Amino acid sequence: MPTSASVAVAFVTNPPAGIFRSVLMNISGVRINKTSGATSTDPGWVTIAVPSGVGSGNQQNPGDLQLDMLHTQTAATFFNIGGVPVGTYNTVQVLVDPVLPGTIVPACQAGVANTEGCINYQMQFDTSNTTQNDVIFTLSSPIVATANATSPLLIQLNLTINTLPVNTGDTYGVSVSASEVNIGSYLATVSGNVKITGTSSPSTAHVGPQMVSAELSGTNTVIETAIVKQKGVYTLELPAAPSGTSYDIFAAGGGFTFDSIQNLVVTPGQLVAGEDLSVKSITTTVFAGIISDGCTGVGIPGAQLQLLAPAVSDLPTPRPTPSATGLCLSNPAQCVVVANATTDMSGAYPLPGTTLIPAPFGVAPEGESDLAVRVSASGYTTLMSSVFLRAGKNQICSAGTSATECNVSLTTGYINGTVNLVTDPPSGTSVMVEVFAENSGTNQIVSALPTPLVFRNQQTSLPFTLNVPVSGVAAFDLFAVAVDPYLGATSPFPGHDISVLGGVPAPAAPCAFIPPSPLGAEPTPTPIALPPMDCVGHGSISGTVQNPDVNTSVEVEKQGVQILGTSQGLFSSDTPSNTEYTLCVPPDDYTLQRFETLPTSTAEPTDVPTAIATPIGPPQPITVPQPASTSSPCPSSCSNQDTSTSPCPGNCTSTSASPL
Repeated sequence: MPTSASVAVAFVTNPPAGIFRSVLMNISGVRINKTSGATSTDPGWVTIAVPSGVGSGNQQNPGDLQLDMLHTQTAATFFNIGGVPVGTYNTVQVLVDPVLPGTIVPACQAGVANTEGCINYQMQFDTSNTTQNDVIFTLSSPIVATANATSPLLIQLNLTINTLPVNTGDTYGVSVSASEVNIGSYLATVSGNVKITGTSSPSTAHVGPQMVSAELSGTNTVIETAIVKQKGVYTLELPAAPSGTSYDIFAAGGGFTFDSIQNLVVTPGQLVAGEDLSVKSITTTVFAGIISDGCTGVGIPGAQLQLLAPAVSDLPTPRPTPSATGLCLSNPAQCVVVANATTDMSGAYPLPGTTLIPAPFGVAPEGESDLAVRVSASGYTTLMSSVFLRAGKNQICSAGTSATECNVSLTTGYINGTVNLVTDPPSGTSVMVEVFAENSGTNQIVSALPTPLVFRNQQTSLPFTLNVPVSGVAAFDLFAVAVDPYLGATSPFPGHDISVLGGVPAPAAPCAFIPPSPLGAEPTPTPIALPPMDCVGHGSISGTVQNPDVNTSVEVEKQGVQILGTSQGLFSSDTPSNTEYTLCVPPDDYTLQRFETLPTSTAEPTDVPTAIATPIGPPQPITVPQPASTSSPCPSSCSNQDTSTSPCPGNCTSTSASPL
């Protein structure tokens, strides 16, 4: 039954000591109980479930939320908001998956001599402690859940490693504990009212609840969504960096118009009240169409659509008559992404929703003007179009190719190339290789092959054709990464070296090729060849950064091409602090570069909001040595057809970098 009170749960973590590429814990849910000292079998537990659609995909329990303990040690991660009966709650239980508590990827040589680094090791609870998965603690400050309000609960998870794997394929024996944390160290509270005008139409009675969401400013990355309570009250508990985190707040759904608040900067412990939104009850309509390839006319599967709307308070008074002009087309930087959609295999959108969770594009407010839609897909130039939503599937789009639906075509060009291996895989095995393109001199990936190339025995060269954008880009950097198995399972990091090719010129026009095709049908131009990829084994780089913050990152470059790096928000010099990083890369010669990333506004209507990454300090050359070869059957994540000329590498090797 519906409940009138809510609890918002977030996590911070205390990861185990050691040098790890990742420490991932699988959370199945959180339970709270009014009884102090309640056990897992006592009655009265109320469950706050994993948010819908965010499961980790782990085979044992695909509904788990995978918590990255290395990133949540310096910042809170929002879990979910759950409805609860009104009352005072004293006991909390974190449901950690008992079958697969999590996985650990250690750096090379971080374990004992018989283990391999840069592969997944499973966690396992100590079998002598059958209650270990009952992670229960009593609150020193009980949760008081009141009607039409949201109460925060910030949980710290602590992971202890009790036993190390003795051999590759063994597990880490772990134990987990939990405790409450003062939300003022990590979270900010934003609250307000949603003021509603108009009368709800019968046609909007089952369009799902009205929601208020917070997304990182200038993006469509939604951090938290809350159902609007009775009397229009909403509360959001938002993770905040010590230097401040900027959010866009918007109201959507429920058969109402959109409204938003832009660039609200919050800091830990801050209470921001009175952030009111104004919406109008309105009949809903379906915003639909087809996204197609401008060269072939074929629908594009997996294209992304973002619907942008301005804050009502930003519109001129009196509000202009709805039209197809759309204020967000001329100034998208002052608009907020209020809905998202994805195309199906034929390029059609929106994908169907459910009765409880309808597709946002399927219940768009009718009569809304001043909107815009941003359409993007891997390998295509991003397109912006104004949108005017009319009754039924009868929409106006300035860039549309139909008078009744928002059908648009995206432009693209092509790069023809070949991927090469030094040696072919042994009989009965295969090697998969994925090719990526990024804007030259950046780590902004703009395209990838829809399916990897598959090399089989007696194959050392395969051709590929890669779609790439053709507007506003002078050149691309290409790199190819192998997908190598290890002990029968897919390894998260390659055993082949990474092949790079920088400064490949962009196609001169839509539907054009690189290398350019001659005027006649013959001769066919020679494809661009990526350097051959060799089986070199696993390697890792570990190091520290000096006085970092949440905008600090470390990138690994090869021959000037950025191939991988740390995730945003990993570092912090504040308490608790984190200055360490570990990156798994194949043995090779690289350059390390520190960057500081700051958000930037959209300058042109066709731009996608991005960020400016500024290099800090001189680049640092570094070499990851190749492991000693072995004459035994290949234990590492790649193998060669002729082991006499290219022996298989042994256990991976590590490198320590100077502080950046």
